[in-house]
Amino acid sequence: MHREGMDEIEVLRRRFCESLPEAPSDDFAVNGESVEGLLSAQGVDGSWGDIDYGPGLLKDWDAARHLRRVLRLAARWYPLPAEDGTRPALLDGCVRGLTYWFDLWPVNPNWWHNQIGAPTLLGDILLFLKDALEGDLIARAVPAFVAHRPALRFTGQNLVWVAAVQIRHGILVNEMDLIAGGFNMVGRELRIVDPREEGLQADMSFYQHGMLLYAGGYGQGFALDVARLAWIGDGTAHRLPAHKVELLTRFILDGSRWMIRGRTFELGAIGREISRKGHSADRFLNAARYLAQLDQPRREEVRALVAMPAAEGRSHVNGNRLFWRSDFMAHHREAFYVSVRVPSSRLLNADLACCGGEGRLCHHMAEGVSFIHCDGDEYRDIFPVWNWRQIPGATIEQSTGELDPEALRTHGASAFGGGASDGRRGCMGGIVRRDSLQARKGFFLFDEVMVAMGSGIGCASDAPVRTTINQCHWRGEVRLDGEVLRAGMHRLPAGSRVWHDRVAYQLLDGYGHLVLGEQHGVWSDCGVGSSELQALPVFNGAIDHGRGPADARYAYAIRPGVDAETELPTISILRHDREVLAVQVGERAQAIFFAPGEIMLTGGQRITAEQPCALLVDLGEDGVLGLTVGDPSQQLESVTLSLPGKRAGRLTVSLPQDDHAGSSVSLALY
Repeated sequence: MHREGMDEIEVLRRRFCESLPEAPSDDFAVNGESVEGLLSAQGVDGSWGDIDYGPGLLKDWDAARHLRRVLRLAARWYPLPAEDGTRPALLDGCVRGLTYWFDLWPVNPNWWHNQIGAPTLLGDILLFLKDALEGDLIARAVPAFVAHRPALRFTGQNLVWVAAVQIRHGILVNEMDLIAGGFNMVGRELRIVDPREEGLQADMSFYQHGMLLYAGGYGQGFALDVARLAWIGDGTAHRLPAHKVELLTRFILDGSRWMIRGRTFELGAIGREISRKGHSADRFLNAARYLAQLDQPRREEVRALVAMPAAEGRSHVNGNRLFWRSDFMAHHREAFYVSVRVPSSRLLNADLACCGGEGRLCHHMAEGVSFIHCDGDEYRDIFPVWNWRQIPGATIEQSTGELDPEALRTHGASAFGGGASDGRRGCMGGIVRRDSLQARKGFFLFDEVMVAMGSGIGCASDAPVRTTINQCHWRGEVRLDGEVLRAGMHRLPAGSRVWHDRVAYQLLDGYGHLVLGEQHGVWSDCGVGSSELQALPVFNGAIDHGRGPADARYAYAIRPGVDAETELPTISILRHDREVLAVQVGERAQAIFFAPGEIMLTGGQRITAEQPCALLVDLGEDGVLGLTVGDPSQQLESVTLSLPGKRAGRLTVSLPQDDHAGSSVSLALY
């Protein structure tokens, strides 16, 4: 190979080593394990006595700790000067550790460990040690590096993982074709996929494991690994093309950034990872740090994102964004973040309960769910004690039996699921059908307040039905109509006003109850974590629909980011039935038309929709000034609206099609 090629391989190797997330930055002590302690505890054969090298768990495979420990030794060895007296012992520990692994060659029943996890760790170890090893140890790793083949059977994050394994392999054996092939796979996968495929969507959301919103799980990993590889290849023959860097930037800034408050990634977009203790937005932020080092037009915007400390509990954006490909809406203001996810027949509601049962209680995570954040930590690690039939925003049959694992992963029952957004405000609507329950739900997001409404709620079973307003950590004082509450159950009469943790709630239609007190559970109930009993104080408020409701309804409002004395704005419910849910706040109205219908605004203006749709209305002294229209069914070519009165007329609005079907169209009426 030409000297130039060897120099470039060395650049790639050095950057890999500099970027390895497993390489500790302090005294190489991780989880209480110092390098010195690892060396002293290592057996003569290279093993560690406290590790189970058997098949083990599908997720947290104990044998993988062996490779992580060897990696820490290698990471310590790599930067030390040649004259450092500790280098021989470190290198010897690495060689014995690698030899033990290759002689034993542990295997896990979960394919991921064998084809991605272990090969990645082996590659990272050998990249650190490449100059000091005999060729035999690298050669013995090759079967692990090729175990994933053929690579192109993978998609999304899985494809990027195996491509990175191939790049490591190429660097270690000095094969430019392997390196180039791996980088090319990454570049090809960084694309907007065709509708109904896994990967990056046209609205900058992300699917994995089928048509499933996974921006905060696999999508976070995808963003981090692609950004890291883009940085590693920058300035070499393997640099990411400018249009690919631009698309990666859009994914981070126009997609994932909208799903974060503080250190928390949107709970409805992390799939089964919700059952992992300590889940955060760290991978996204690390992706942004790599992206900030690349020369591209939005570099300063990325740098500003990186500069905001996650600990401050703020959002990186201000406005409203509809992810029409994922039936999801993000609504940010300086003081809060509210999200909404509704079901549709286009999308899956949850991931499989993989890796020993992770996320096996996530049945209702897409059924008209709304999370409320001020600092981002309102639900942090609450999930062992959560009642998974009482998810914020959702209307659910309160059966007493265990959630059926065979019914975990389903599509929504109706094509109608989505909304409309003008970039500042938005509304979402969906139809829920699960077991014997059905409900029509709407969420209306204004500048200061969200109004949630439901209608047509029916259930044939004998179980009670409730709509949960919020189930979050109980943090500090709670007031009901001005009175400070103690632990216990409290009735919520119609019209009740509750304040807790900077959020004001008001029941507009319906009655319910609020429970304040400890809830108990263990991580292993919802995933594969610890079986140690957890007890956490929880705020759990709901609207009750009773047993066997036939045509029940509800309405409530929330105003986040306020103190206990702050009033909610005047809210006018315009329609509240099976066909139409509509509400007006000040000079703005929003409506979900489940069927053709009419609404009357507070000033007397009537608006008729001739097709089901989502609608935003901006008003002024002369009547309607602007309209924003969306098609939650993603099946219409146009929507026709009639506006008798001062701005009389009949408008036919052409709607976006193909993979932009479901996105919004805004019109100014002057």
